[in-house]
Amino acid sequence: MLIVEREYPAEYVILNVWDDDHFRNLDAWRSIRMGRQGRFTLPHLCVNLESGTVEERENLCKTPEELYRLCDADWVWETFGDDPILHAVMARKGSVEDASAMAQSMGGELENAGSDAEVYSLHTEAALFATRFVIEKAEAFTKANGKKLLVILSFGSHNVANALKGEPFFDQTFLDWLAAKDVPMIDLRDAFREEYATYRGDVQTFLAPYYIGHHTPRGNFFFAWAIKDRIVEWLDPKPLPYQIASD
Repeated sequence: MLIVEREYPAEYVILNVWDDDHFRNLDAWRSIRMGRQGRFTLPHLCVNLESGTVEERENLCKTPEELYRLCDADWVWETFGDDPILHAVMARKGSVEDASAMAQSMGGELENAGSDAEVYSLHTEAALFATRFVIEKAEAFTKANGKKLLVILSFGSHNVANALKGEPFFDQTFLDWLAAKDVPMIDLRDAFREEYATYRGDVQTFLAPYYIGHHTPRGNFFFAWAIKDRIVEWLDPKPLPYQIASD
């Protein structure tokens, strides 16, 4: 954004946070968390919940040539062997040693290092804390440049299904933090819950037309329609058709 912004400046900035983006903030190498399918390395964040600190780290393989490092088993192990997300992945597979290493790295506590639920909870809180840092950076950028910021929270089918079933939100601590800030926010779960209230089938059948991993075309249309009125309300001046309608 910082590169494109110089050439095509805009007064209004929308930051869409997909539910996996919280966790992606912490990924130095996507393949660690996503499996053997070829994935890329990323600029990422290292979080310590105990100290309340976030460290920004550069992409470890910035160029096509540097990607060949991933073919070197020794380099991969030396670089990622102590990665906190590797520890998190192995901890969820039952490694108590990795769970302890993860907790130490992320500045959290695990009453039971063998508990998958506790490991996931700690990973989640670190991920949500990282997103707080990202939003604060976006907020500082927009304020410094006389721009306006809107945050949209969007979700895969799993978390939307949980919301429709009335289960607790995985990101409640993040929502509480965001509610205290002077940043407008749209939570797409609200739109899905409103639509589901008119439906008589089960949750999975309801969601099937909207998702195929990410959104289907119908899901994208639903997304756009769900945010339209809020965005029109946010914009000043409003788009021309809405100016005419209001007159």
